[in-house]
Amino acid sequence: MSKLSGTKSVTTTILNIYRYAAFRKLLEGAGSIDDLTLDRYVELAELDEDQEMAEAALGLLLRHNGLTEQQLNRIKTRQIFATRPLQNIIEQVQLLHELDSPTVTDAVFDRCVSIGKSEVQRKLLSKSKISPEQLGSH
Repeated sequence: MSKLSGTKSVTTTILNIYRYAAFRKLLEGAGSIDDLTLDRYVELAELDEDQEMAEAALGLLLRHNGLTEQQLNRIKTRQIFATRPLQNIIEQVQLLHELDSPTVTDAVFDRCVSIGKSEVQRKLLSKSKISPEQLGSH
């Protein structure tokens, strides 16, 4: 019986790898994502039996350069994005978008420092419009 359950576990793992690869393939080479593809991608993740794998696929989606701010704002309120790891990714992605603006407000600066993510902090440091007061406050 344990050999059968071990085989079932390996089969499940292999299927998860293939499903994750399929999600990744949908995003590869896509410069932008149209709303229909976006909605179908999220729906597939919602229907997936393995929510850990679905969460990983949604993390890929959230980090995809072709996802617009409007699309992010539209999907982030869906229940499937309510997990702490996905909320952290959403916050990081939003900060990276906010750092594209010409100036850095004190609130954005503080959020960038407190998030503790190197990608966000590197982008923050690359900004030439950081005030001496902002640098001195941390």
